[in-house]
This record gives sequence, C-alpha cells and structure tokens, in this order.
Amino acid sequence: YPNVRIILGGPHPTLFPKQTAEDRAVDFVVKDEGEDTMLELVRALENNKTDFKDIRSITYKSNGKIIDNSPRPSVDLDKLPFIDWGLCNEKVRQGFKKGKLIRVLTNKGCTFKCTFCIHASTMNRKMRYRSPEKVLDEIERNMEVYDNVKRMGLRDELAFINIKHSRQICEGIINKKLNFKWIALTKASFFREGHLDDKFLSLATKAGLEKLGIGAESGSQKILDFIKKGITVQHIINSVKKMKEFGIVPMLSFMSGFPGETHEDLKATM
Repeated sequence: YPNVRIILGGPHPTLFPKQTAEDRAVDFVVKDEGEDTMLELVRALENNKTDFKDIRSITYKSNGKIIDNSPRPSVDLDKLPFIDWGLCNEKVRQGFKKGKLIRVLTNKGCTFKCTFCIHASTMNRKMRYRSPEKVLDEIERNMEVYDNVKRMGLRDELAFINIKHSRQICEGIINKKLNFKWIALTKASFFREGHLDDKFLSLATKAGLEKLGIGAESGSQKILDFIKKGITVQHIINSVKKMKEFGIVPMLSFMSGFPGETHEDLKATM
C-alpha cells in the first residue's frame, strides 16, 4: 500500500529517530510522547499539507533528506481527554464487563535509573501527575458508560511513588463507593514504613487493589546493582510477603541474559 503513510513511535524511534526515518517503509517518526504530536500530524495529512517543519517532535523525509524537528514540551496530563473505549469493537467492550481491564492513567514518568529502561535516557525522568479529581472522574465515567465494568488497571509506569497522591485517589474511590478491582505496577523498595506500609495497604485493598506487579528482574544482588535497579533481593522477598499478608496477588517480572550474568546468577533468580 504505497499510498498509506507509515508513522512509527515508541522507545526505539524515540532513541533513534533518524535511523528509523531512513527506512524506506517509514514516512514519519513521532518522538517522545505522541498525544499532541500525532493529532497535529494526522490533521496536517488530512489537509494534504506537504510542509511539516512546524510540527515539533517529528522526524521525516523531505526531498531525500532526513529532517529532525525540535522536541515539544511534555504534555499536561490534566488536559488530556478521557480515553474513548467506545471506539473499540463490541467484542472488546463486552470484555470490560467480563473482567477485561480498562486502563487509567494517574501519572507519567519514573525518577529511577534502571539501565535497561528508556526513561533513563529521555525527558520522562520527571514525575508528572493527574489531579486525583480527574482520575476519579474518569473511573466514574468508565463505570457509568461501560456498565458493570469489573476491573481497571493503572497505566502508570510506577504507581505509588507519591504516596499522598495515591492515598487521595484511594480515599476518593471509597468515598464515591466505586466498587471495582484494580491492579498497578510498583517498586519492591516501596514496601516500608511511611510508604507502602500496613496503613496504606489496608486503605488500598479497601479501595479494591487486587494485584501488584513488581519489576524484580533478578535474584542476584550483583545483577541488581549492575542494572542500577535500586533494590535488594530482600526487598523483593519482603514485598511478596507483605502483599500476601494483605491478600494482594503478587506479579513479579524477571529477565535473564544480562551482560556478565553467570549460571550462579541465573540459579539465584530461579
């Protein structure tokens, strides 16, 4: 389909926009966050524009040359519209009633320095938050529009980094009597007094927290230090014990094949 415009975004195009745009199958690269950039680009294409120099955060071909436009500021999360899940087909919408997850965003970014992660080398290191009111309004709307939705998941890369913000959302869910189950991703070292402690976990489970994902990565402390994970093996073990204590299902992800990883390191993970 040579007349179809091919637009790529995501981690690899963001890190290597010129390399990606050089591919003969690619017409445009959208760098970093795509919400505003993609909308602006699609509108330009719909209007048959041929000059794209004023669209920030794109890389593209022009007369055989690769043009790399300047980046745009990070998106204001509170200005983003709610996701219209009604655009999905009927099978997907019915799935929401049967337990399929509807995703809700409460923050963007990650302040940590894990060496394998795109955030360590992009502007997404800085944390940004949606107001608790916006988050609760979207949850409430999802439950009204997609009748009997049972489960939601936080789209955050890292939930509960700002415990005050998370507490306000949990309290809002309880006060509004929003009855649903939800999952999130967080960090093993957050399970400590003053953060993911008994008081907060009690509140969160009352608000419907069902499962928590942890990027455990390795059972070898040598590997955890090598990838600058910022956690210990004991943090991982303690996080699972604490989740089980509160009836939260732990979901841990691991990786293997790190540079310098030995059989002993892999055995420690197993």
